[in-house]
Amino acid sequence: SVELAIERCDHADFDILPVVENKQVVGIFWRNKVKDSTSGKMVRDFMVPFSQNTVFRDAPLPEVIPRLAQTDVLVVIKPDNGELDGILTYADLNKRPFKVLLYAMIAELEGKMAEIMRETAPSPDDFLKIYGSIIGKGTKDRWDNAQREGIQTHPVEMLEFSEFVDAFAKTPKLRAVLGMETAKEAQKYLGG
Repeated sequence: SVELAIERCDHADFDILPVVENKQVVGIFWRNKVKDSTSGKMVRDFMVPFSQNTVFRDAPLPEVIPRLAQTDVLVVIKPDNGELDGILTYADLNKRPFKVLLYAMIAELEGKMAEIMRETAPSPDDFLKIYGSIIGKGTKDRWDNAQREGIQTHPVEMLEFSEFVDAFAKTPKLRAVLGMETAKEAQKYLGG
């Protein structure tokens, strides 16, 4: 009943619940869609079919995040039998476990970008000649300070993520490594 669904939402402090029939999710009950009297109404009357709102639990995050940005919720299903595995909301992206995962992904991406840039400019002098106009003063200052303190490092190790994005977007050779033709395309996919 609608009353039971509302009670379950209230008890769990959820705004949505999956509607399940025969172990298969058939839709999503939205608590906030219930405005008037529920007398004589069924859960289906307040249910949204989820046909476009499903995702397999092993789907890659780069595919899931854009889909989640287009909807309020994704129903996570098991790939082997299509049964409900969970619900993912946009708010879940702001929780600590996701932030930790995202940070690790960005760090890995930065590492790969640094590796590619270092291959194109192995020496610090080459690096500064090629990318000096792209990197910021703060990065140059950090690298200079490290050199003065006797820390032997490559300037690529001092870059911030936005500088990696700029370098890849503005340098045709780096864009080509990513299979991108234009700066606009690189900035779109890299978040610049």
